[in-house]
Amino acid sequence: MGIKLTPKEARMSKGISQAEMAAKLGISENALANKENPDRPERFYVDEAAGFAKACGYPMDLIIFFEDSAT
Repeated sequence: MGIKLTPKEARMSKGISQAEMAAKLGISENALANKENPDRPERFYVDEAAGFAKACGYPMDLIIFFEDSAT
């Protein structure tokens, strides 16, 4: 298993602002901020995660969108 990025790290590594990403995903900037905050209960829907990864140019499995509940 290689290095994985948080959504915020992935977005910032590509120089994409929260406002730009939120617009690409069709959600509010506040909703995106909540989804990027690991202390918040809001998580990405699968279609949002796919769009986020595509916008960043990373495969979905490189970005930590979902917690592994098996551990």
